Amino acid sequence: MRTYFFIFFTIFSISVKGQNTLDAEIITKSNDTLNKKIKIIIDPIGFVETRNITLILKVKIFDSSGSKQTLHSREISKISFVDYKGEKRIYISNEKNELAELMHSGKIRWTREYSTHPYDGSTIIFEVWTNEFGVMEDTYMFRNAKKALKRMVSAKPELIDLIDNTKFNKETIKNVLIKYDE
Repeated sequence: MRTYFFIFFTIFSISVKGQNTLDAEIITKSNDTLNKKIKIIIDPIGFVETRNITLILKVKIFDSSGSKQTLHSREISKISFVDYKGEKRIYISNEKNELAELMHSGKIRWTREYSTHPYDGSTIIFEVWTNEFGVMEDTYMFRNAKKALKRMVSAKPELIDLIDNTKFNKETIKNVLIKYDE
């Protein structure tokens, strides 16, 4: 009996916590601004990190009356919302008509692109940096993110030392790009 209760409780908690809505501002390619709720799938174990892959190709939006509509990424120019951790997330349309997360916008624009692995369905993350001259470095096809970022900031050698001497994570990348903007 305990096993059945545990299975029922697990399935129930996944279905209840699995999908929630957030307030979002959506700017379409025709420059219309929509303030709607979007459906976000969150981790069923209780982590509140959004599964970003759900936003890449289409977005389910809801208006105040509860009617549902699906917008495809080819119709969206920009979407922004505050996630469950209180962090502002911005997604912009890229050259493939998919939505990429805008991580930093300055002299070097940093976007994070998400893709689904064709064999196991896992999420693959690619970092893309584009400088003010349109030169792009990315982490596609097993390229090293640290080396790509070093090539982007090579005009300021002190930042290369910062990349080498600190733990390479999201905060480090953000700090390097902020210092590059100075």
